[in-house]
Amino acid sequence: MASTFYDLIDACFAGVFGQEPIARFLREHGIPMAGEPLPPDMECGEPRQAFRNAWDLTLKGEVEYFEGYAWDPVCGELPFHHAWGVDRSTGAVRDTTWQDPAGAVYLGVHVPTGVLLTNLEESGVFGVLDKGHGFEHGTADAIWGWVDHTLPRDVRSKRIQRERRRRHA
Repeated sequence: MASTFYDLIDACFAGVFGQEPIARFLREHGIPMAGEPLPPDMECGEPRQAFRNAWDLTLKGEVEYFEGYAWDPVCGELPFHHAWGVDRSTGAVRDTTWQDPAGAVYLGVHVPTGVLLTNLEESGVFGVLDKGHGFEHGTADAIWGWVDHTLPRDVRSKRIQRERRRRHA
């Protein structure tokens, strides 16, 4: 099942949509992830407030903040600009915004907490990749220096191992 959803990412990016600057960036630097049910002790966040919800989880120390595109199969084939958390100890996706994150697929980059704080102070916007004026207007330059190497090695390793297992399941 997961490989079908990962195929959805490839199919989406193969068309005109894949030529968008943020899509090209995510195709090169993003980490694909499959959604998972929320743990029983984790409450849902506010609907349609993905960036704020992921921010709140990050500030609580529960997750690393990720931002990129997410596909909810209930909503169709086009991706949503979205934010979610990744559990620091297990590498599991923690998306408190969507009703059923277990069926979703994600492609995103880790955004360090310091970058989140600076971004919010400077722009007043929770999202980092597109602050309303397009990815190509400075965002790429601002994030290029940290995107490849900031994810803690143990979290990145767990995430990669989990996704390899899912793809071959």
